[in-house]
Amino acid sequence: MSVLLLLIAMTMSEGSPSEDPYLWLEEVEGERALEWAKARSAEARCPLREGRRPSGACATELLAILDAEARIPYVSVHGGMLYNFWRDREHRRGLWRRTTLEEYRKPEPAWEILLDLDELARRENENWVWAGAEIREPEADLALVRLSRGGADATVVREFDLRAKRFVADGFRLPEAKSSVSWRSRDEIFVGTDFGPGSLTDSGYPRTARLWRRGTPLAEAPVVFEGEKGDVYAGIGVVRSRGRTLRARPAAGGLLHRQVLPARRGRQRSRPTARSPRMRRSALPARSC
Repeated sequence: MSVLLLLIAMTMSEGSPSEDPYLWLEEVEGERALEWAKARSAEARCPLREGRRPSGACATELLAILDAEARIPYVSVHGGMLYNFWRDREHRRGLWRRTTLEEYRKPEPAWEILLDLDELARRENENWVWAGAEIREPEADLALVRLSRGGADATVVREFDLRAKRFVADGFRLPEAKSSVSWRSRDEIFVGTDFGPGSLTDSGYPRTARLWRRGTPLAEAPVVFEGEKGDVYAGIGVVRSRGRTLRARPAAGGLLHRQVLPARRGRQRSRPTARSPRMRRSALPARSC
């Protein structure tokens, strides 16, 4: 958080709005702004609007932008380390890597490679696409890595050892599905996935969230939270800063049903929480977590 606040402070301190040569673009309905937007759209419309693959100068320019070394490597902070996923012309599928804050401040940081997705795809003969990772907090010792075949919504989930920098041989693993996962402890994860008939919503996402303990069959994981078929999905996330567990189920019409539970075992109970007009606390019966 301190890094983010520092960047914001730096941005706000550099110059005043009157020095911005593009301030007129703030007038979103202004004639000049609209004409500018139409012109920029026309430049990109040639191959893209017709569904054609960019070629020639257009393709060269797009690749130069995507492969530019001057891109900012955006990071997330876990266990005092800065994590980043990076793609360029030499690493088309990407590198999952990390560094320290001290290194990140340098013009050319030294990165520690955790996972080379190009090498993994070649070794396993799979069309892997990075879909993110759920890192165990606050220890930052394990992660649940999500890999997609060809960029599909469905992903394979595999446990990854951040210290040994390799997948855990007999770790948590989910077959390809539209799954959701989050850590409860080193040996327990909340999981939502396809458990067969009746386990998915009408949108094709998990309808139940279960507590899966290491070394036990996934099929025997008990249900700890359940949504309705008309919901978008049901899932559980852990809010570590307050030692609580948040469970949520986005419902039809944009409503978000949610309940806040104790992080440890015990009777679940609903608690009032701040919410927007489109969010409300779940009225589902409490279950043991």
